[in-house]
Amino acid sequence: MWFVSATWSASLLPGISQWRPVLPPRPHARHHAPLARTESLLPNPLQTEAIRSDNSAVLVLASPGTGKTRVLRARMAYLLISKGVPSDRILTVAFSQHAVSQLRTRVGAFTDTKGMWLGTFHSICARMVRQHHELLDLPRGFTVLPEGEQRKIVRELVAREQRRRPYALPGGYERDAAVLQTLLLWKEKGLRPAEVPDPQDGSLVALARAVYPEYQRALRARDALDYPDLTLGALRLFQRHPHVLRAYRAQFDHILCDELQVRG
Repeated sequence: MWFVSATWSASLLPGISQWRPVLPPRPHARHHAPLARTESLLPNPLQTEAIRSDNSAVLVLASPGTGKTRVLRARMAYLLISKGVPSDRILTVAFSQHAVSQLRTRVGAFTDTKGMWLGTFHSICARMVRQHHELLDLPRGFTVLPEGEQRKIVRELVAREQRRRPYALPGGYERDAAVLQTLLLWKEKGLRPAEVPDPQDGSLVALARAVYPEYQRALRARDALDYPDLTLGALRLFQRHPHVLRAYRAQFDHILCDELQVRG
């Protein structure tokens, strides 16, 4: 999800090139676990700097277990309570639903988070895409297909393509799962079917390339999206309709991102 999510985030942050990194000390790896277990309830000076910074953008780079999420959580509370920022002027994005739940519960114990845009990349993008569905030629009631339904579609399309043009590939679940993961990886990189080169060599990539347009048509026929469609849809919304991007930039005074991860 790196390409689409990073580009989507950068779109909302016009000052991204001005980020000031806050780099905590890098202790030897063998000390990470003890540090995490004995974590103080009070932030250290570098964490405090990130929490209370007035810079337009702050980038925190730190190894696992050093308190990045705690810093983000404390900054949320600091902005809401100490700075009096209205909750609907803050956008907070986390990588997993578990992290979102933890942020909502722990910050909500101190102040009202109602109105805050807080969610995973996919849920935030789904909210944006649904609000502007007509600009993307999507029905408002579109559904997000679970992985099982995606596999079923791919299995049917692969079987049809195999009858049309034999591929020297092992059959079964592993092949279909690999085709689906290849499709999702292309979509996460922002590649449309026409932008994927066709090797025409009977390989797995050639098979995935052949079913990609049909997979998209199958989703369309069901008024459905998959998860990469959500982030890609938000990115295309910003690219094709600058007024929507301007509106979101004006709406949020603070954008907090917890653990943008690289995949693929």
